[in-house]
Amino acid sequence: MASCQPSSNPHPDAIRRRKQHDLLVEKRRMEEASRKEKWWMKDMPSNMKVAESKEKLFSTIRDAIQPRVLVVIVYFSEECYTCKTFQPKLNQIALKNPSVLFLKVNGTDDQWKPLFEEMSVTKVPWFQFVKNGMVVKQMSANLNPEKLRELRDQIYFYNKQEDPEHATPNV
Repeated sequence: MASCQPSSNPHPDAIRRRKQHDLLVEKRRMEEASRKEKWWMKDMPSNMKVAESKEKLFSTIRDAIQPRVLVVIVYFSEECYTCKTFQPKLNQIALKNPSVLFLKVNGTDDQWKPLFEEMSVTKVPWFQFVKNGMVVKQMSANLNPEKLRELRDQIYFYNKQEDPEHATPNV
């Protein structure tokens, strides 16, 4: 007569089902965690940062003066559909320009609203090019091929430029 007591050695099917269940739980946990990650922070290359405060933004710009690094400040808003759809393309542009520093400023955050007003940012996404501590160019861009080309051209131009005070892009 067979015993009704649980065996100390589980059946191989039970082991397989338990492993499948554990993998499914882990997959769901990872998906939930990725949904919580903000869209503007996804897959950011190493030369792209989210500005945490006005002080950090300005100190990062100051730190970029000596090595003459081009800083592209990207003003965006969380609810901006264009900003969200533009993000993967912006990541690609940043990857292709590793010597350029991209700083993202979230206009949805109340701490940045005075800066948006001070910098006359009236639409997003809005780009400011800063070289040697000076704003040398401002523009908006989107997924329109002409706007994308202009953004790429301006990044290339100001990244190569030694003295932006005397710069005149040939666009």
